[in-house]
Amino acid sequence: MIQATRVVRSGSALPAILVVALGASAGAAPESPDASSGSETGGELVDTAFGSGVPDAKTCAQGACDCIGAEERQLVASALRAYELSFGSLSSADGLAGAEPLLYPFVPIAGNLDQDRFHSSFVDLLPGTGLFDFNCGGITYDGHLGIDTMIRSWWFQSAGVPVFAVLDGTVVYAHDGEPDQNTCVCGAGLPGTQCPPGTLGNAVIIDHGQGRLGYYWHLRNGSVSVSLGEVVKTGRQIGLVASSGCSTGPHLHFESQQSGAAFEPNAGLCRPGESGWVSQEPLQLDLKKLAFGVHRSSLSGIFPPQEFPTSRQIALSDPLIYIWVNMGNLPAASTWQFQFVRPNGSVSFTSNVGSFANPFFRWVWSWWSWNVNDMHTIAGTWTVRLFVNGAIAFEEPVEVVAAINPAFNRAPYAVTAALAPASPSVHDAIVCRISGHFPVVDPDFDLVTNRYRWRVNGVVVRDVTTGGRADMLPAGAALADQVVECEVTPSDGQLSATPALASATVQCRVESGDFNGDGHIDGDDLGSLLGEWGACPGCGADLNCDGEVDGDDLGSLLGNWTG
Repeated sequence: MIQATRVVRSGSALPAILVVALGASAGAAPESPDASSGSETGGELVDTAFGSGVPDAKTCAQGACDCIGAEERQLVASALRAYELSFGSLSSADGLAGAEPLLYPFVPIAGNLDQDRFHSSFVDLLPGTGLFDFNCGGITYDGHLGIDTMIRSWWFQSAGVPVFAVLDGTVVYAHDGEPDQNTCVCGAGLPGTQCPPGTLGNAVIIDHGQGRLGYYWHLRNGSVSVSLGEVVKTGRQIGLVASSGCSTGPHLHFESQQSGAAFEPNAGLCRPGESGWVSQEPLQLDLKKLAFGVHRSSLSGIFPPQEFPTSRQIALSDPLIYIWVNMGNLPAASTWQFQFVRPNGSVSFTSNVGSFANPFFRWVWSWWSWNVNDMHTIAGTWTVRLFVNGAIAFEEPVEVVAAINPAFNRAPYAVTAALAPASPSVHDAIVCRISGHFPVVDPDFDLVTNRYRWRVNGVVVRDVTTGGRADMLPAGAALADQVVECEVTPSDGQLSATPALASATVQCRVESGDFNGDGHIDGDDLGSLLGEWGACPGCGADLNCDGEVDGDDLGSLLGNWTG
């Protein structure tokens, strides 16, 4: 007999707290002559995509919820006024009508899109009731003012996922010391879901110039690494992703404000005009395979943002094998089907086609438990296939053994590393991205951290171990003609994969001296140059990229003078 229990944990772009019981369905007759018989039990559907920070209208009165609650926004406004009294006025766009727009070179969170980081909510562009994201879709919630990028679970929060300054700027707000595993909303949530009064997020606001403020919210307690009034370079780590403040799970709320008004940097059907990114990431709505695992024990009672457990081996004597997956963009009315393949390559069992009975889900967890007869008698490397809508979504090996070996372990799968930009300049933040076997990154389904060791001309300048599949070196960390290396070592905590290496020689990108981008090289630019006088690697005023703002740079600026 083959038993299966199915549980789906899921969510659209709008997280909610909704439990729906699913009825039981009959087991499938074997689809091949070489198959076992079986039956299937029922499960439940739990709609709880935590990543946006707050639920939708099912749990919030219209406009009453936000990643940054009304009380917190009032506190921030007071803090910014106090900053101006102590440090001087915030930047302004006044007089810069012809200036080049500030463009973001990257999303300010470590990781790879639709792998270990996933956009769960964009800016709501429809005033009043109702909602539209930049592409006229529903990947937002009513009144949302930023871009929410989620990570998978508390485990990744604990492993550490860095947040980076998206542009040069000055820190005008920094707050730390708040709890960082919140699962609550600020607003008219259902009973038991509201955050208590006074809930604040660990957060940073950077004045990026030209009237642009960047809000970085929900950071990990103790991770804020910048201070009020500090000048930071593009790519500087400023904190770690978490769930502090008005948040239902670990994610970064990145909010862009221009001259006091929030805006959406992504361009699309409902946000015409030029993009606010150097290279805008595509909005991909095809099915994303984010995670897969197997376990020897029941998964009942596990809810995101908890991480689902995994087992390195399944014993012949185990009553059931538990299989879980995490996917993105599950189409409405999707179907699933399992196939279990013996070590010799023959099919042991192909299940009936089951239904998720779902609307479109931006993000979904699902688990099943199976009792496959042959898995109690045949040891070896089995293959489990999961078909979604008739196509193979996951195909992973599973070790079945006569007796569990507690010492059994294999190193994570090897990765490759690449730098972006491939030919960086002194003024670029440099991203190191890894690629390889995904979504399963370890043959034993272990969770994996990545150690990034950055070297400039052989000298280590940054050494961090994180849960992200990317890391960053800030602008100015290397001078022209110096060699930057990124060495990445994946580890399951016991064994490590062979390190991957990427390198590039830093170039000098010649600057004109128009530092404020207004189309003129004049007294304002001269003031900027004098303000950076002295040792200043990576500074815009270091026109010849020698690490010093000095007479040579002054001469270049004056030679380009337009007045």
